[in-house]
Amino acid sequence: MFTFLGKSIAKRPMLYVILWLVLFVFGMLSALTGFGQGNVFQRIESSTSLVPGTDSDVVVQKTSVEHSGSSVTAIVSGVSLADAKDQLTQLRTELTDIENVDFVAEPLQIEAEFQAELAKQKERALTDALKEAEPQITAAIAQAKSAQAQQLQYLPDPLRAQAEAKIAAEVRTTVSEQITAEASQKIDAELAKIENPAANFTPESDSAGETGFALLVQLTPGDHSTAEAAVKAALQDFQTKLRADGAAAANVGLMSTSIIADSILDQVASDLVSGEVLGLPIALLLMIFVFGGVLAAGLPLTSALVTIGIALSIIWALTFVTSVDSFILNILSIIGIALSIDYGLLVVSRFREIVSDAFDSELYFPQSAAKAHRAELNPLIRKAVTETVQTAGRTVSFSAITIAVSIAGLFMIKTPMMQMIAIGGVVVTLFSVFTAVTFVPALIIMLGTRLVQPSPLRRIPGFAVLFKHLGDASAKRGVFSRLAKWVHARPWPVLIVIATLLIIAILPVRNMALRADLVSYVPDTAPVSKVLDQIDQNYPYFQTPDVIIYADATADQAQDFGEQLAEREDVTRVADPSEKDAGFMISVFTTADDPVGSEVTQLVQELCNEDFGFKIYVGGAAAMQLDFLNVIKEGAPNA
Repeated sequence: MFTFLGKSIAKRPMLYVILWLVLFVFGMLSALTGFGQGNVFQRIESSTSLVPGTDSDVVVQKTSVEHSGSSVTAIVSGVSLADAKDQLTQLRTELTDIENVDFVAEPLQIEAEFQAELAKQKERALTDALKEAEPQITAAIAQAKSAQAQQLQYLPDPLRAQAEAKIAAEVRTTVSEQITAEASQKIDAELAKIENPAANFTPESDSAGETGFALLVQLTPGDHSTAEAAVKAALQDFQTKLRADGAAAANVGLMSTSIIADSILDQVASDLVSGEVLGLPIALLLMIFVFGGVLAAGLPLTSALVTIGIALSIIWALTFVTSVDSFILNILSIIGIALSIDYGLLVVSRFREIVSDAFDSELYFPQSAAKAHRAELNPLIRKAVTETVQTAGRTVSFSAITIAVSIAGLFMIKTPMMQMIAIGGVVVTLFSVFTAVTFVPALIIMLGTRLVQPSPLRRIPGFAVLFKHLGDASAKRGVFSRLAKWVHARPWPVLIVIATLLIIAILPVRNMALRADLVSYVPDTAPVSKVLDQIDQNYPYFQTPDVIIYADATADQAQDFGEQLAEREDVTRVADPSEKDAGFMISVFTTADDPVGSEVTQLVQELCNEDFGFKIYVGGAAAMQLDFLNVIKEGAPNA
């Protein structure tokens, strides 16, 4: 097969080059433009559920957009609530008018509703107090009538009845006022103990110098991306209005699940570009010194670019049939560049070795000599390429198959993220070898004698010396050839040293701590990172709970369970149970600084192992991470 492929490439190199370039252009267009369907960076996503079917996945599904709806939190700073009162009132009206907005929670309305509810409770309490005091009022009236009985007994019956009614009314009013005043003080004292929910929307009292407030916009269940975009636009316009009305320092920071995911994906795209911009030139520079010229050094890099471009288009196509995690782009970049350069180097090196052996000399010929020997060199180059594909092509193909099969082992781990990594790794590995054994040899033939001519860089002072000492222009004389001979002369010592280093390197893996906290991946430079910091420091009500529990229980059971959790020393607060489907969601906040650290993980394990008389599903970052690690252990050999 490799003999046939080598001969085919030698006869029709242009066909192979055009084919790969067409695939590359189409791949890049689909990956970067998406043909109107969204490019690869827009279509990929960050994992919300790492292990389907686990308890943590149940919680993820219960709190997903489809079941609970998305929400947008806005943290307003640089302006006081009093100064923003009019603009905030107008904003609330604009937001509630947006289709699929379920409700808007902001401090002014919450304060008004809270005070109205307090007034209702006080009115009911006073009414109840007067009803309870009715015997006391009746006794006071009777006592007053008795005291006036002698004076009233001489009055005619109509006048006496009127007088007694007047006495009763006056006594009732006086006693009721006394009872109301006493009850009012007691009621006010009790109502003062009720936490004002509006306080959750303003900075904590210990946040010295902090001004501002928060607001929450909740959308109805379902994926309403258009509505969420309209909400974000209205909140950004709110900032513009605040600044226009004199609050120059006003700032409105936004936070939502989609904003966090977008910030991570943006960083992935940026890192991918930065990695290529930084890594490829460095790799090119190193290979220039190794090969002694730009053309030979550029062949493996060209192969790497074509490989990554085509692999990106395949990932883009996969997004139409399945969810693709953002991490796969980094996998494509790392493996694609590494293997393409590795395989390309081997192919180019083998070609140079064959040509060098044919002349039993250094590879390079002066330009005049190359022209003089062109008739002789061109057939040699074609023959060398055929032999290169036969030998190096077989070698790199076997290597690629071995790597692809090894990466495919990740399919044994039942988690979508690892399986996506497996798909990306296998795809980019196979395309790396495809381009190495077809595209690179075809380019070699098209470049022809230019690959056996000395590089113009040798004319630059110092470069010729570097090429001489670091380069590998001849397989028999290069630095790597000498290194290979040195290793062959000392196989056992080298093998022992390398094996020892590998064992030392693998030892920490046993105690390696993996993290699966989505928020920790948010770039520090992203605007949402500042919002998250503000929430942690000033708005604990909006913090992400460390543990989220879905309890398949009754309302009373869920309430008792929440109170039981709140009594734990490692728990700071437990939110009131909220009804969801046939059960209740309970958010738990702990004393731990790390949401996926050992403290929260221990709490998750204790909850999972305890029987509460009803079924609970434990979720949150730590629970998801624990489930993820357990699945990895189950899929790993001898875990």
